[in-house]
Amino acid sequence: MKATRPDLREIENSNCCICNRLQRKDLTEDGICGATQSMIDGQIVRCVGAWAYQKIFRLIKYFSIFTSGMKDRWCGLNYVEICCGPGRCVVKETRKEIDGSSLAIINNPVFGHIKKALFLDANEQVVKSLNTRIKALLAEDKALALLGNYGDEKQIRQHLSVLPTGHLHFVFIDPTECDIPFRTVETIIATLPKADLLINVAVGTDANRNLSNAILKKTHAKVRKKYEDFLGSSDFFVKPETINKAQLGDDEGLRRLFRQEYIRKLEAYGYSYTDLKPVKHYYELLFASKSHVGLDFWKKACKYDHNLQGELPL
Repeated sequence: MKATRPDLREIENSNCCICNRLQRKDLTEDGICGATQSMIDGQIVRCVGAWAYQKIFRLIKYFSIFTSGMKDRWCGLNYVEICCGPGRCVVKETRKEIDGSSLAIINNPVFGHIKKALFLDANEQVVKSLNTRIKALLAEDKALALLGNYGDEKQIRQHLSVLPTGHLHFVFIDPTECDIPFRTVETIIATLPKADLLINVAVGTDANRNLSNAILKKTHAKVRKKYEDFLGSSDFFVKPETINKAQLGDDEGLRRLFRQEYIRKLEAYGYSYTDLKPVKHYYELLFASKSHVGLDFWKKACKYDHNLQGELPL
Protein backbone atom coordinates (compact mmCIF):
# COMPACT_ATOMS: atom_id res chain seq x y z
CA MET A 1 0.00 0.00 0.00
CA LYS A 2 1.34 3.43 -0.89
CA ALA A 3 0.09 6.76 0.44
CA THR A 4 0.57 9.71 -1.90
CA ARG A 5 -1.51 12.25 -0.01
CA PRO A 6 -1.20 13.69 3.50
CA ASP A 7 -2.64 11.57 6.26
CA LEU A 8 -5.62 13.91 6.67
CA ARG A 9 -9.14 12.73 7.39
CA GLU A 10 -10.76 16.17 7.59
CA ILE A 11 -9.95 19.50 5.96
CA GLU A 12 -12.02 22.61 5.51
CA ASN A 13 -13.30 23.30 2.01
CA SER A 14 -14.34 26.95 2.05
CA ASN A 15 -15.69 26.87 -1.51
CA CYS A 16 -18.38 24.26 -0.95
CA CYS A 17 -21.92 24.47 0.34
CA ILE A 18 -22.01 28.24 0.79
CA CYS A 19 -24.96 28.52 -1.58
CA ASN A 20 -28.58 28.14 -0.55
CA ARG A 21 -30.62 24.97 -0.93
CA LEU A 22 -32.04 25.83 -4.37
CA GLN A 23 -28.61 26.77 -5.69
CA ARG A 24 -27.14 23.52 -4.38
CA LYS A 25 -29.86 21.62 -6.25
CA ASP A 26 -28.77 23.27 -9.49
CA LEU A 27 -25.10 22.62 -8.78
CA THR A 28 -25.36 18.96 -7.80
CA GLU A 29 -26.17 15.76 -9.64
CA ASP A 30 -26.43 12.44 -7.80
CA GLY A 31 -25.01 14.31 -4.81
CA ILE A 32 -21.84 15.24 -6.75
CA CYS A 33 -20.96 18.89 -6.20
CA GLY A 34 -20.39 20.90 -9.36
CA ALA A 35 -19.16 23.97 -7.48
CA THR A 36 -15.94 22.60 -6.02
CA GLN A 37 -13.39 19.79 -6.07
CA SER A 38 -11.35 18.05 -3.41
CA MET A 39 -8.70 20.27 -1.86
CA ILE A 40 -6.48 17.19 -1.55
CA ASP A 41 -6.46 15.78 -5.06
CA GLY A 42 -8.64 18.00 -7.24
CA GLN A 43 -11.10 15.18 -7.95
CA ILE A 44 -14.88 15.42 -7.56
CA VAL A 45 -16.57 15.28 -4.16
CA ARG A 46 -20.02 14.33 -2.92
CA CYS A 47 -21.99 16.78 -0.79
CA VAL A 48 -23.41 15.07 2.30
CA GLY A 49 -25.20 15.95 5.51
CA ALA A 50 -23.39 15.79 8.84
CA TRP A 51 -25.14 12.51 9.64
CA ALA A 52 -23.11 10.78 6.89
CA TYR A 53 -20.20 10.65 9.32
CA GLN A 54 -22.26 8.49 11.65
CA LYS A 55 -23.03 6.06 8.83
CA ILE A 56 -19.36 5.80 7.84
CA PHE A 57 -18.36 5.35 11.47
CA ARG A 58 -20.72 2.37 11.89
CA LEU A 59 -19.49 0.85 8.64
CA ILE A 60 -15.82 1.15 9.55
CA LYS A 61 -16.25 -0.21 13.06
CA TYR A 62 -17.97 -3.31 11.74
CA PHE A 63 -15.46 -3.70 8.91
CA SER A 64 -12.58 -3.59 11.41
CA ILE A 65 -14.12 -6.18 13.72
CA PHE A 66 -15.31 -8.40 10.86
CA THR A 67 -11.92 -8.43 9.13
CA SER A 68 -9.86 -8.87 12.29
CA GLY A 69 -12.16 -11.63 13.56
CA MET A 70 -12.38 -13.62 10.32
CA LYS A 71 -8.97 -13.22 8.66
CA ASP A 72 -7.64 -16.49 10.11
CA ARG A 73 -10.89 -18.48 9.70
CA TRP A 74 -11.38 -18.15 5.94
CA CYS A 75 -9.18 -18.62 2.92
CA GLY A 76 -10.21 -15.18 1.72
CA LEU A 77 -12.19 -12.07 2.69
CA ASN A 78 -13.67 -9.65 0.17
CA TYR A 79 -15.46 -6.31 0.39
CA VAL A 80 -18.17 -5.05 -1.98
CA GLU A 81 -19.79 -1.62 -1.97
CA ILE A 82 -22.74 -0.70 -4.17
CA CYS A 83 -23.49 3.02 -4.71
CA CYS A 84 -19.96 3.74 -3.54
CA GLY A 85 -19.54 7.41 -4.44
CA PRO A 86 -16.26 9.08 -5.47
CA GLY A 87 -14.38 8.47 -2.21
CA ARG A 88 -14.32 11.99 -0.81
CA CYS A 89 -17.19 14.00 0.70
CA VAL A 90 -17.81 17.54 1.86
CA VAL A 91 -20.12 17.98 4.83
CA LYS A 92 -22.61 20.71 3.92
CA GLU A 93 -23.05 22.06 7.44
CA THR A 94 -19.36 22.36 8.32
CA ARG A 95 -17.64 22.48 4.90
CA LYS A 96 -15.32 19.75 6.14
CA GLU A 97 -13.90 17.38 3.55
CA ILE A 98 -13.73 13.79 4.79
CA ASP A 99 -13.07 10.32 3.47
CA GLY A 100 -16.18 8.77 1.98
CA SER A 101 -17.00 5.17 2.79
CA SER A 102 -14.83 3.67 0.03
CA LEU A 103 -11.63 5.51 0.97
CA ALA A 104 -12.36 5.04 4.68
CA ILE A 105 -12.38 1.29 4.01
CA ILE A 106 -9.14 1.37 2.00
CA ASN A 107 -7.39 3.60 4.55
CA ASN A 108 -8.27 1.27 7.41
CA PRO A 109 -5.22 -0.76 8.59
CA VAL A 110 -7.12 -4.07 8.42
CA PHE A 111 -7.72 -3.56 4.69
CA GLY A 112 -4.45 -5.42 4.18
CA HIS A 113 -6.29 -8.65 5.05
CA ILE A 114 -8.82 -8.17 2.23
CA LYS A 115 -8.22 -10.18 -0.93
CA LYS A 116 -10.35 -8.03 -3.22
CA ALA A 117 -12.53 -4.95 -2.89
CA LEU A 118 -15.07 -3.98 -5.56
CA PHE A 119 -16.77 -0.58 -5.61
CA LEU A 120 -19.80 -0.16 -7.89
CA ASP A 121 -21.52 3.05 -8.93
CA ALA A 122 -23.85 4.01 -11.79
CA ASN A 123 -22.08 7.35 -12.39
CA GLU A 124 -19.18 7.08 -14.83
CA GLN A 125 -17.47 10.22 -13.47
CA VAL A 126 -17.68 8.82 -9.93
CA VAL A 127 -16.06 5.54 -11.02
CA LYS A 128 -13.26 7.35 -12.83
CA SER A 129 -12.46 9.59 -9.85
CA LEU A 130 -12.54 6.74 -7.37
CA ASN A 131 -10.19 4.62 -9.51
CA THR A 132 -7.78 7.57 -9.66
CA ARG A 133 -7.84 7.77 -5.87
CA ILE A 134 -7.45 4.02 -5.48
CA LYS A 135 -4.36 3.98 -7.73
CA ALA A 136 -2.85 6.79 -5.67
CA LEU A 137 -3.27 4.78 -2.47
CA LEU A 138 -2.63 1.17 -3.42
CA ALA A 139 0.47 -0.30 -5.06
CA GLU A 140 -1.18 -3.69 -5.51
CA ASP A 141 -4.21 -4.42 -7.67
CA LYS A 142 -6.69 -5.40 -4.97
CA ALA A 143 -9.36 -2.69 -5.27
CA LEU A 144 -11.33 -1.57 -8.30
CA ALA A 145 -14.24 0.75 -9.02
CA LEU A 146 -16.67 -0.46 -11.68
CA LEU A 147 -19.61 1.03 -13.53
CA GLY A 148 -22.60 -0.78 -12.08
CA ASN A 149 -26.29 0.11 -12.07
CA TYR A 150 -28.04 -1.64 -9.20
CA GLY A 151 -31.15 -1.95 -11.35
CA ASP A 152 -29.26 -4.19 -13.77
CA GLU A 153 -29.01 -7.62 -12.16
CA LYS A 154 -27.07 -9.08 -15.08
CA GLN A 155 -24.38 -6.43 -14.75
CA ILE A 156 -24.20 -6.87 -10.97
CA ARG A 157 -23.87 -10.64 -11.36
CA GLN A 158 -21.14 -10.24 -13.94
CA HIS A 159 -19.08 -7.97 -11.71
CA LEU A 160 -19.49 -10.07 -8.55
CA SER A 161 -18.85 -13.42 -10.25
CA VAL A 162 -15.08 -12.71 -10.23
CA LEU A 163 -15.11 -13.21 -6.45
CA PRO A 164 -14.65 -16.82 -5.26
CA THR A 165 -17.85 -18.25 -3.77
CA GLY A 166 -15.78 -20.03 -1.12
CA HIS A 167 -14.62 -16.74 0.35
CA LEU A 168 -16.46 -14.70 2.99
CA HIS A 169 -17.78 -11.36 1.76
CA PHE A 170 -19.02 -8.16 3.36
CA VAL A 171 -21.44 -6.22 1.13
CA PHE A 172 -22.45 -2.62 1.83
CA ILE A 173 -25.44 -1.32 -0.20
CA ASP A 174 -25.85 2.45 0.06
CA PRO A 175 -28.67 3.91 -2.08
CA THR A 176 -30.15 7.33 -1.29
CA GLU A 177 -33.75 6.08 -1.62
CA CYS A 178 -35.71 2.86 -1.09
CA ASP A 179 -35.23 2.07 -4.75
CA ILE A 180 -32.80 -0.82 -5.00
CA PRO A 181 -34.94 -3.69 -6.37
CA PHE A 182 -35.07 -6.73 -4.14
CA ARG A 183 -34.27 -8.85 -7.18
CA THR A 184 -30.85 -7.17 -7.13
CA VAL A 185 -30.38 -8.20 -3.50
CA GLU A 186 -31.42 -11.73 -4.53
CA THR A 187 -28.77 -11.62 -7.26
CA ILE A 188 -26.11 -10.59 -4.75
CA ILE A 189 -27.13 -13.37 -2.37
CA ALA A 190 -27.13 -15.97 -5.16
CA THR A 191 -23.75 -14.86 -6.51
CA LEU A 192 -22.10 -14.47 -3.09
CA PRO A 193 -23.79 -17.10 -0.88
CA LYS A 194 -21.44 -16.43 2.03
CA ALA A 195 -21.90 -12.73 2.70
CA ASP A 196 -22.87 -10.36 5.48
CA LEU A 197 -25.03 -7.46 4.31
CA LEU A 198 -25.29 -3.86 5.48
CA ILE A 199 -28.07 -1.97 3.72
CA ASN A 200 -28.90 1.71 4.00
CA VAL A 201 -32.72 1.91 4.18
CA ALA A 202 -34.09 5.44 3.75
CA VAL A 203 -37.19 5.03 5.90
CA GLY A 204 -36.84 8.46 7.51
CA THR A 205 -36.63 10.40 4.24
CA ASP A 206 -37.95 8.67 1.15
CA ALA A 207 -40.43 6.28 2.79
CA ASN A 208 -41.51 8.80 5.41
CA ARG A 209 -42.53 11.30 2.72
CA ASN A 210 -44.18 8.97 0.25
CA LEU A 211 -45.24 5.65 1.74
CA SER A 212 -48.73 6.61 2.90
CA ASN A 213 -49.61 8.26 -0.42
CA ALA A 214 -48.26 5.26 -2.32
CA ILE A 215 -50.75 3.09 -0.43
CA LEU A 216 -53.81 5.33 -0.65
CA LYS A 217 -53.51 7.41 -3.83
CA LYS A 218 -53.61 6.21 -7.43
CA THR A 219 -51.68 9.34 -8.41
CA HIS A 220 -48.66 7.82 -6.67
CA ALA A 221 -48.63 4.61 -8.72
CA LYS A 222 -45.03 5.17 -9.87
CA VAL A 223 -43.80 5.58 -6.29
CA ARG A 224 -45.78 2.52 -5.23
CA LYS A 225 -44.14 0.48 -8.01
CA LYS A 226 -40.74 1.59 -6.72
CA TYR A 227 -41.57 0.32 -3.22
CA GLU A 228 -43.04 -2.91 -4.59
CA ASP A 229 -39.77 -3.52 -6.43
CA PHE A 230 -37.83 -2.64 -3.27
CA LEU A 231 -39.80 -5.19 -1.23
CA GLY A 232 -39.90 -7.76 -4.01
CA SER A 233 -43.72 -8.03 -4.10
CA SER A 234 -46.97 -6.08 -3.83
CA ASP A 235 -48.17 -8.04 -0.77
CA PHE A 236 -47.38 -5.25 1.68
CA PHE A 237 -49.75 -2.79 -0.02
CA VAL A 238 -52.86 -4.94 0.15
CA LYS A 239 -52.60 -6.07 3.76
CA PRO A 240 -55.46 -4.70 5.92
CA GLU A 241 -53.05 -3.62 8.66
CA THR A 242 -50.99 -1.63 6.19
CA ILE A 243 -54.01 0.13 4.69
CA ASN A 244 -55.44 0.85 8.14
CA LYS A 245 -52.28 2.54 9.39
CA ALA A 246 -52.07 4.63 6.23
CA GLN A 247 -55.69 5.75 6.66
CA LEU A 248 -55.07 6.65 10.30
CA GLY A 249 -51.96 8.62 9.40
CA ASP A 250 -49.84 6.36 11.60
CA ASP A 251 -46.58 6.97 9.76
CA GLU A 252 -44.40 5.50 12.48
CA GLY A 253 -46.43 2.29 12.54
CA LEU A 254 -46.37 2.18 8.76
CA ARG A 255 -42.59 2.45 8.66
CA ARG A 256 -42.35 -0.32 11.25
CA LEU A 257 -44.43 -2.66 9.08
CA PHE A 258 -42.35 -1.68 6.05
CA ARG A 259 -39.13 -2.62 7.84
CA GLN A 260 -40.60 -5.89 9.07
CA GLU A 261 -41.69 -6.83 5.54
CA TYR A 262 -38.19 -6.25 4.20
CA ILE A 263 -36.56 -8.23 7.00
CA ARG A 264 -38.93 -11.14 6.39
CA LYS A 265 -37.80 -11.21 2.77
CA LEU A 266 -34.18 -11.48 3.87
CA GLU A 267 -35.00 -14.17 6.42
CA ALA A 268 -36.47 -16.29 3.63
CA TYR A 269 -32.93 -16.44 2.19
CA GLY A 270 -31.34 -17.56 5.42
CA TYR A 271 -30.56 -14.15 6.89
CA SER A 272 -31.92 -14.97 10.32
CA TYR A 273 -29.67 -12.57 12.24
CA THR A 274 -30.65 -8.96 11.66
CA ASP A 275 -30.44 -5.63 13.45
CA LEU A 276 -31.33 -2.00 12.71
CA LYS A 277 -29.31 1.02 13.75
CA PRO A 278 -30.84 4.48 13.09
CA VAL A 279 -28.74 7.28 11.65
CA LYS A 280 -30.47 10.28 13.18
CA HIS A 281 -34.04 10.29 11.87
CA TYR A 282 -33.07 10.08 8.21
CA TYR A 283 -32.36 6.45 7.52
CA GLU A 284 -31.44 3.14 9.12
CA LEU A 285 -28.57 0.76 8.66
CA LEU A 286 -29.95 -2.76 8.35
CA PHE A 287 -27.42 -5.47 9.17
CA ALA A 288 -28.15 -9.02 8.05
CA SER A 289 -26.13 -12.21 8.46
CA LYS A 290 -26.66 -15.94 8.16
CA SER A 291 -24.53 -16.46 11.27
CA HIS A 292 -24.87 -15.38 14.88
CA VAL A 293 -21.16 -14.52 14.76
CA GLY A 294 -21.86 -11.76 12.26
CA LEU A 295 -24.59 -10.33 14.48
CA ASP A 296 -22.29 -10.53 17.52
CA PHE A 297 -19.66 -8.56 15.61
CA TRP A 298 -22.23 -5.96 14.54
CA LYS A 299 -23.52 -5.45 18.08
CA LYS A 300 -19.98 -5.13 19.34
CA ALA A 301 -19.31 -2.49 16.67
CA CYS A 302 -22.43 -0.57 17.69
CA LYS A 303 -21.23 -0.26 21.28
CA TYR A 304 -18.90 2.47 20.06
CA ASP A 305 -20.53 5.84 19.64
CA HIS A 306 -19.61 8.09 16.76
CA ASN A 307 -17.83 11.36 17.45
CA LEU A 308 -18.34 14.09 14.90
CA GLN A 309 -15.26 15.88 16.17
CA GLY A 310 -12.97 12.86 16.13
CA GLU A 311 -11.24 10.67 13.59
CA LEU A 312 -12.71 7.72 11.79
CA PRO A 313 -11.92 4.54 13.74
CA LEU A 314 -8.74 2.62 12.88
